[in-house]
Amino acid sequence: MPKPASAAIRRVPLPLFIVVLVAAMWTVLSPDAALAQEGDEDALDLTLPQAIIAFVDTEGKDIPADTRLMPGSSLRVRVGIIGVPPANTQATAYLVRVKMLVERDILSKTETFAEGRLPVYSNGRQTPKYVDLPIATVEDGSQVAIAAVVMYDADGPGSAATPVQLIGSYLIQIERTVNAIAYRYAPTLKFTQGEKFFPVGVEAMLENADLKYRKTIEGVTFLEHDTLLDERPVSPKELLEPRSTVDDFDLSQTYLELNVPNGDHDAWWQGTEDQPGAESQYQEVVYARVVPVTHSDRGELISVQYWMFYVYNSATNKHEGDWEAVQLILEGDDDSILQNATDPLWLDYAAHGKVTRWANCSLGESGRPQIYVARHSHASYLMPGIYDRLFDDDALGDGDEWAFERNDYKIRLLEDQVWLDWPGRWGDWGQAEVSIVDFSLAGPQGPKFKTSEWDWDNPLEDDGFVFNNCEDGLSDGGNDPSSE
Repeated sequence: MPKPASAAIRRVPLPLFIVVLVAAMWTVLSPDAALAQEGDEDALDLTLPQAIIAFVDTEGKDIPADTRLMPGSSLRVRVGIIGVPPANTQATAYLVRVKMLVERDILSKTETFAEGRLPVYSNGRQTPKYVDLPIATVEDGSQVAIAAVVMYDADGPGSAATPVQLIGSYLIQIERTVNAIAYRYAPTLKFTQGEKFFPVGVEAMLENADLKYRKTIEGVTFLEHDTLLDERPVSPKELLEPRSTVDDFDLSQTYLELNVPNGDHDAWWQGTEDQPGAESQYQEVVYARVVPVTHSDRGELISVQYWMFYVYNSATNKHEGDWEAVQLILEGDDDSILQNATDPLWLDYAAHGKVTRWANCSLGESGRPQIYVARHSHASYLMPGIYDRLFDDDALGDGDEWAFERNDYKIRLLEDQVWLDWPGRWGDWGQAEVSIVDFSLAGPQGPKFKTSEWDWDNPLEDDGFVFNNCEDGLSDGGNDPSSE
């Protein structure tokens, strides 16, 4: 079963790691003495060119040092050389050895991935070389450092070689398995033309909203408090511990109300000809949760939930804040799920307080579920179509498409979020009066308290599920619910 994602990854103290890494590079990683100038203890000449290394992906694009990779990823290292005197056209530099150092609590493991004389510089030109480093065997939660040895033939090919000073080694972190599963099944989101609001991190709300308080008893407003904080942004900690003089303060009665000029959410978010919108300031985000669950017939399973946060629902039932979700139920242990791209037992799509459970679904070559997002309401559907007209649910999938493997959005684990335990409402409280033609609703509570879809502690609860068979629904490539 997956380990809790919040488990801390212990790091080697930086000074100690640097000492160990340098020692490793010039002792453990050094090539045989025959490759250096024999009998010369001062072979390392700091005036010589410098070798550079960098992490790159399989297409050769740079990977930032703070990137986290999942077990089973492919990693490459680019090795090059700089600082060769322009006049020395006979010089040749060779990559001799590349090793990966794996650190968990200590530097406990090294693996050689390249050994031999691979030219990285010749006749006055830099010729970067790549070394593929499959990291499927690296423990999840580890950190990896790459070290390389490059030799420099100052007098041309075949002459005695000298070690070249190395720069550019750094750490890269391997995700824990729970993250890897969340990444493995990250869905493809298919939006409909005309959509104005897309999933973002909750800071889009926290940085633009006031934290307020409204105490209700049996639906009747009993006490209102305009603001609990003097200024924005609202920090996640302040959500959980707001300063209040209210007697019998009830945290579940707090809410966030967007401070939008003139109440025009569209212009504030998307911008105008004269003013860029707030949307451009925030990262595209999908929140994920991986949790073991128990089923009465199937036994121990794994639930993978994906939660999308929208700052505004612009459908008929307009309201600030909008949490939407889908759920995959998987059978198998961590390794089998990751390696075999297991199709889920069930796919749960939530829309307007009810969940449709789909069985016997194949995820196809991508191994990822597709979500057809209804325009304005953001309800989630397995297939394209026109659905609930009351809620303006056109989910045609003919607009923008977000794919995780293209890096169109980032995954954040819910269990890592400080605000997760806040029971308040993500959006204005709304109006108590509801009409058929035009009505407003209170902003929703967060994923842990939004129980209209499924219970946080028991996401396999059967109450309220509508069951469907994927093989029936998709046998003709999809259906149009408006025709039923």
